[in-house]
Amino acid sequence: MTVFKNRQRQGEWRYDFMMGGKRFSGPCLDAGGSPAATKTAARQAEERERVAARERKGIAKSGLRRRNYTLAQASAFHLARKEDKTPEHFDNQKLYVREICSFFGPETAMADISGDAVEAYRKHSSAQTLKKWTGGPKRRPTGDVEQDARYWKDTGQARAKRQVNNYLKCLRALFAIAEKIRDPDTRLPIIDQGPEVRLYKMPRRLPRPISDDELHARLESAPQWTRETAELARLFGLRLGEALKLQRRHVDHEIQGLRFSAGDTKSGNDERAHGGAAGWQLLEKLCRQAIARGQTHLVTWPGPKHFRHFMAWQEIPRAAWTSLKGITRSWRTTVRNAGIKEPHRFHDVRARYVTEVAKVQPAAAQQAARHQDPATTALYVRLASNEIADAVGQAIARRPLAKLKAVK
Repeated sequence: MTVFKNRQRQGEWRYDFMMGGKRFSGPCLDAGGSPAATKTAARQAEERERVAARERKGIAKSGLRRRNYTLAQASAFHLARKEDKTPEHFDNQKLYVREICSFFGPETAMADISGDAVEAYRKHSSAQTLKKWTGGPKRRPTGDVEQDARYWKDTGQARAKRQVNNYLKCLRALFAIAEKIRDPDTRLPIIDQGPEVRLYKMPRRLPRPISDDELHARLESAPQWTRETAELARLFGLRLGEALKLQRRHVDHEIQGLRFSAGDTKSGNDERAHGGAAGWQLLEKLCRQAIARGQTHLVTWPGPKHFRHFMAWQEIPRAAWTSLKGITRSWRTTVRNAGIKEPHRFHDVRARYVTEVAKVQPAAAQQAARHQDPATTALYVRLASNEIADAVGQAIARRPLAKLKAVK
């Protein structure tokens, strides 16, 4: 620090430094404008003068000035951090960023986006309709709007609040990036504080263990691949995405169960899943089936081209079998076929698994569910409605009947 005490001016603390070929000197004043009394205060005053000088001269070499850091730069940084995620997640982030940049303008400075503009985008995003990708699993979106337009089909269905929140969370992430990036010379943030991005409040959906009666009734009319997916969730407590992505390499013959590496799990840690003797029999059956079909995934289907042929018990070409992205339609169809009035979600099959383990050994429920937080496991451990009714009925039957007085 180039500060010194000028004894010719009654010991006044002064600064004297060169910047950009220009000399800056003057008295060291504190934040209130009073002369600095100590060397520490003088150094702080000199640092403030350096920052102010950099701002006045505009000598930042990186170009990261408050009015120069654009939405496009923040978006590029955001997507670079998402490249190591799953292809589906990365594609979704690109969709979010593309819409946000289209609304605000990619060359708009992050510092120029106001709270009113954010609220306007919130309403705009809520008014958008869902678009379905019809290009199939082999043709992924390229990012070229004109080229991809032919494969996006507008369903006419409004976005759910949960989906709108995904776009708003992406916008939040862009502001968080701008708040952390600083000018390399002035050390000032690109934006002081981003405007508030309000998310829609979502009702908390607690897991409801599905009853065995409902599960059996729905699986009786379900396609083979839907039954296999549900059985994997029932016996191993798998999430829907885990069951559909399950491959032969995940089957561990040593533990007679499933072994997931860190890259395949939600927690980022190595995990195991056990399904007992019944679960191991199911895995052996699915492995033999996958080998016969020439597939690595345990759950496969014949595709839309050969779907009706399979349902008619006709022979399916070996090359037609492929993995699934979801079973939403077939799972919903089982509700109508089984006549279920208040259907459960597929995730409630996993809740049933966690509850059954907790009945036998509560201490094992968290590891069986592969949860990081025991509080999460506690949300899953619930009895089915028919079990609660049976328990209440048995408890009431044990109590003596009350003697009621006759009323005239």
